[in-house]
Amino acid sequence: VGIARDIIIEGETGYQVSGKPEEIKECIESLRNRNLRLQMGQRIQDEVENRFNWGNIMDQYTNLYRSL
Repeated sequence: VGIARDIIIEGETGYQVSGKPEEIKECIESLRNRNLRLQMGQRIQDEVENRFNWGNIMDQYTNLYRSL
């Protein structure tokens, strides 16, 4: 959904499913594993903090303006 497609690394930071019942079932069964949920949660938090912090955003804008 939205930006989630840009930050989800399949099987590492989450899952993206097509909506097919079998895919949804497999993801739910996988996420019953508490350790896996905690690992994925930490990985997605790290990914978001690293990619979407103000320093990186400012660097991206600076590079964009310099390229114009």
